Amino acid sequence: MHQKIYRALVLLVLAALVASGCAGNTETGTGRSEGGETEAAAKAKAKAEAESGQKPTDGDAWSRIKEATVADAAEGLQSSRSAVKDLKQAAEAGEAETLRSLTEQLAGIWLAIEADMKSLHADKAAAVRADLTLLLNQDSAESPVDVSYRLYQTYRDLNELLQGPST
Repeated sequence: MHQKIYRALVLLVLAALVASGCAGNTETGTGRSEGGETEAAAKAKAKAEAESGQKPTDGDAWSRIKEATVADAAEGLQSSRSAVKDLKQAAEAGEAETLRSLTEQLAGIWLAIEADMKSLHADKAAAVRADLTLLLNQDSAESPVDVSYRLYQTYRDLNELLQGPST
């Protein structure tokens, strides 16, 4: 039952991504809209959960995570951007233990800065939590490399909102 709901959720997310135009030409010319695919994915996931009558169940995945200590949100985002690069490399190399460790590190940092990020941009904050939950659960049909790419883009967007565009 859980897998059927999850597969339906994945299909809804993919449909939302295609419908949002992230696969086509965008203003950036990269085939990705500026954060649009992440927001569309989060909205599609919320809609699928609402339609299935189930509440989000990321609590189990997050229950073992300890909040990291960071000086401020800017430091947390910088640490996250660095760790997600390492996570992508570990995923590409098939290093499951390193992938798990880095995912837990990212989740701990996220716990420390999540409140600040929600007040900065609630949709992007929800997307980060959803992506980290996918990685923590390790049962996603989606590649950890794809999830890490999306996370990096969202961290970059949040950093620009926090500190202004980089020159």
